[in-house]
Amino acid sequence: MNKSNYAFIAALYNNKGAGLYNDVYFPIIKYTIVSLFYKKEKAGENFYDVKDVEEFIKDKFGIHIPLVVLKKSVRYISNKNHDFELDIYENGECFRIKKTWDFSVNANFERISAEFESDIDLLEKEYKKYLTNAHVESDLRFIDFISDNTDDVLGFLCNKIDLKVNEQYEPVARFLEHIKEHKEQLFATVSKLFWGSIIAAYLSREEAAVEEDKSAISEYFLDTSLVMGLLKLSTPEIETYSEDLLKTLLIAKATIRVHPMTCTEIKSIIKSVEEHGAYIGKDISFAVEKYKYTSTDLASIRIHLEEKLSELKISIFPNKEYNLEKKATNKYKKDNRVKQLAHSRKSNISEENYREIHDVYMYDYILNRSNSKDCCQFITLNKDLIEILDASNDTQGHIMIHPYKLTLNLWMNGNLSTGVESVVLTEVITRCFYLNNVDIRNKISIMINYYRDKDGNIDQRTYDAILIALIRRDRKLINFIENTDNFDTNKSIKYEEQLKQHILLKNREVDKYTQDEIESLRTQVSEESRLHEEKKVKISQLKNEVDIVNQKLNDSQKMKRKKQRFLNN
Repeated sequence: MNKSNYAFIAALYNNKGAGLYNDVYFPIIKYTIVSLFYKKEKAGENFYDVKDVEEFIKDKFGIHIPLVVLKKSVRYISNKNHDFELDIYENGECFRIKKTWDFSVNANFERISAEFESDIDLLEKEYKKYLTNAHVESDLRFIDFISDNTDDVLGFLCNKIDLKVNEQYEPVARFLEHIKEHKEQLFATVSKLFWGSIIAAYLSREEAAVEEDKSAISEYFLDTSLVMGLLKLSTPEIETYSEDLLKTLLIAKATIRVHPMTCTEIKSIIKSVEEHGAYIGKDISFAVEKYKYTSTDLASIRIHLEEKLSELKISIFPNKEYNLEKKATNKYKKDNRVKQLAHSRKSNISEENYREIHDVYMYDYILNRSNSKDCCQFITLNKDLIEILDASNDTQGHIMIHPYKLTLNLWMNGNLSTGVESVVLTEVITRCFYLNNVDIRNKISIMINYYRDKDGNIDQRTYDAILIALIRRDRKLINFIENTDNFDTNKSIKYEEQLKQHILLKNREVDKYTQDEIESLRTQVSEESRLHEEKKVKISQLKNEVDIVNQKLNDSQKMKRKKQRFLNN
C-alpha cells in the first residue's frame, strides 16, 4: 500500500461506529457502491456484480476483500441502512441499486483524502527536520511507521508474535511526543492515519470473521512487571506502559485482577531490596533512585500491597488454597517448561526458580479458568513467556497476551469503542520507548563484556560516548554490536579503533550542540536575571513608599489622639 491508499482509508474512517463489523467493512463498500452506481448509471446499466465491488476496491485501495465478506456486507447494507436501497439477487452475488447517498459524499471523501496525502508529505518533512535537530540517525521514513503497523496488525490477526514497530521506531515515537506538545493539529492527523493503518490490516486479512462480535466484559490478570510499574517500583518506561494499560482496561470496564502467586512474587522482590538494596540494572533500582525510597518506604508498600491495588481498582483474587506457594513449587519445580524458561532467561536452574514457577503456574491456571469463563487472559510484557508457553498452544487461543494485542482485542470484542485511535497510538509510542531502553541496556551490557574480555576495562569517556551514540541510534555502533561475534580478531581490533574515533567524534558534535544550547540558556537566564533585579528594585521602592505612607498614617493617628486628649481636658 502507498500513501494515497492510507490517506483515502483515513478519510473514509474518520467517523466510526461502535462495532467491529460496522467499523471495518461498511464505509469502504458503501463508497464503492456509490462510485459504481454513478459510473454505470451513465452507461445505462442497472445491475451490478459483487465482483465489480471486489475489483474496484483492489484497484482503488490496493486491498483484496474476500467475496464472502462482500456478499454479507451487501446484504446487511440492503437490510439495515436507510441511505441505501438495494435489490439482492443470488444471495448477494448480484444486486440492483435503487437509492444511495448523494455523490457529493464521495466527493467530500476525496477532498479529505487529498488533505491527508498533503499531511503525510508535511509529516515526512517535519520528521526529517526533527531528526537533524536532534542529531538522530534513521533510514526509516514516517510512512514506513504507518505501513509496518499494518503488517503488525496483520501478524496479530494471524497469531504471530514478532513486531516490526519496535525499538527502531523510537525516533518516530520521540517525534510524535514532540508534535503532540507543540503541534496538536498535526498529531491529530497522525492519530487518524495510524488508525487507517489498522483498518487497512483488517480489510486485508484473508480469513474474514464478518459477524459482529458479542460485547463481553473480560477478565484479565496482570503479570508481576506490570503491577510493579503501577506501584512505581520499576523503570519509567514500564511505569508509563502500566499506567496507560490500566486506563485502557478501566475504559473498557474490564475486570482487573492480580493472583496471590503474583502478590507473593512482588512481596519477595520488595523484601529482598529492603534487606540487601537494589542491584544496579534491575528495574526496581531505577525507581529506588528516582523516588529515593528507603527500606521503611518499601516495607510500607509491601505491607499495604492489597490496599494500594484496591485503590487502583484492581482486585486480589481470593486464595482458597492453603499453602498455595509451597504446593505450586513442589508441583512445578521439575516441570520442563520451568527449565526452558530459566534457560531462555539465562537463570540458574534450581528449585528456587520462583519466577519461572509462577509463570508456568499462571499459564495453567488461566488455561483451566478459560475453559469455564470467556476471555480470561494473563497480560505480560515478557516476550519469552508468550513465545514458549503460548505460541505452542494451537487449540485454546491466547492465554498470555501482550498489551499491544490487548487493545485490539478489546476493540474487536466491542469493549472499547470510543477514543480507540488515541489509545492504540499511545500504546505504540510507549512500546517503542520501552523496547528501545531495553535494547540500549542489552547493547551496553554487550559492549561492557566486549571490553572486559579484551582489556578488562572500559573508561568512563568511552562508556558515555557509547551511551550517547546508542540513544541517537548510531548506525555504525549498532551494526558493530550486532555483528561482534562475526569479526575475526585482526579486523575487530582495527574496526574497534575506527569505531571509537567515530563515537567520540559524534560525542564532540553533540557536546558542541549542547554547549550552544547551554550558551543560549545562559543568555536567557542572564536576561531573566536582569529583569528579576529590576523587579526587585521596583519592589524595594514600592516597599519604601508603603513605609512612608504607613509612617504618615501613624503620625496622623497620634495627632488625632493628642487633639482628642486636649479637647477632653
